[in-house]
Amino acid sequence: MVEGALSDLRVLDLSLDIAGPYCTGLLAGLGADVIKIEPLDGDPSRRAGPFFQGDPHPEKSGLFLYVNQGKRGVTLNLNTETGRGILRRLLPAADVIVESYAPGYLASLGLGYSQLEAINPRVVLTSVTHFGQDGPYQNWQGSELVDYALSGQLSRIGDQGKEPLKTGGSVEQYYAGQMAFVATMTAVFSRWTTGEGQHIDQAITEALASMVEMATADWQFAGVVGGMGRTSNQGSAGGPGQYLCKDGFVQITPRRGELFARLADFMDIPELADPRFATPEGRIEHKAELDRLMQPWLTAHTKLEIYQMGQEHRLLAGYTCTVEDLIESPQFQDRGYFVDVDHPFTGAIKYPGAPFKMSETPWQARRAPLLGEHNDEVYCGLLNYSKKELVMLRTLGVI
Repeated sequence: MVEGALSDLRVLDLSLDIAGPYCTGLLAGLGADVIKIEPLDGDPSRRAGPFFQGDPHPEKSGLFLYVNQGKRGVTLNLNTETGRGILRRLLPAADVIVESYAPGYLASLGLGYSQLEAINPRVVLTSVTHFGQDGPYQNWQGSELVDYALSGQLSRIGDQGKEPLKTGGSVEQYYAGQMAFVATMTAVFSRWTTGEGQHIDQAITEALASMVEMATADWQFAGVVGGMGRTSNQGSAGGPGQYLCKDGFVQITPRRGELFARLADFMDIPELADPRFATPEGRIEHKAELDRLMQPWLTAHTKLEIYQMGQEHRLLAGYTCTVEDLIESPQFQDRGYFVDVDHPFTGAIKYPGAPFKMSETPWQARRAPLLGEHNDEVYCGLLNYSKKELVMLRTLGVI
């Protein structure tokens, strides 16, 4: 196997759920030795679906198996003094620690950044929380919906005049994980120059707030809500949107008048060239008429047909992929994006692969660890515990 770009990096992963584990999963995919340190009952994501074949087993959570690929796994009870002592013994060999506990929790255990830095001045500690390590909201409970609401994102999605809508899935978690990954690697790079580590404070809400684009500038410069206000994914003949076609939805983006006029030729519907439809305002005003003209043509064509025809006519168009479409996409298949990863409890399953390609040090796809799978390997191999001592630690509820 080709050596990974980060093969000389060791990471202690104390993070739970999605954002932190996704960050460390990116590090592991690039070859870092990531040691996933879980509570004795495991990361809560082990109890989150979807589950392989519908069996709610801690080793069959699709979420856990995805975001924890390529890591070694150990269990450790940090609520015991012995457990905290074991973590301190691991610290000198660590380059990076990633954690997602509530602000102040690790410090209350004697494991805050100042205490960790005293043991290993070169360590980079990355803390991923909803609101950050300080500020009036630091101790508030967060959730995906709350993050969207308080970051300004929620106000921008959905139909005008209706309640706001959250983007599907856990976009904010993965995006914050990516930001934490970038910040962590930047701190590691800085350490090469300064010889010193640092504490990275990644707030999920701030990662999301950075995605509101020019909305804050629109408000400060002109006193207006950016763009055309709340935007919807529902098909709207007045502008970009999702249109219902024969077998799903297609995206058509007539951003300028000349592009919309080209739609008349593309669909062979001369009426679309009517001057009433030449401007976005006109298309919004006459949306019902446009829908009446366009829908029969859309219903007669599949999403793939419309996408291919749009490309041939140099009209910006796309189609909404289902999961099946995504896995069977010739583009993704040709680039080898989806990879088969074997696991003792699921067999070989397709997973999303590298989010980028590196020519000399390619991504390494490896399975997620079983709960406590590498206790012997890490505690005996790195810390020189004996097998007898490991049995005692298990009996005492430390590992």
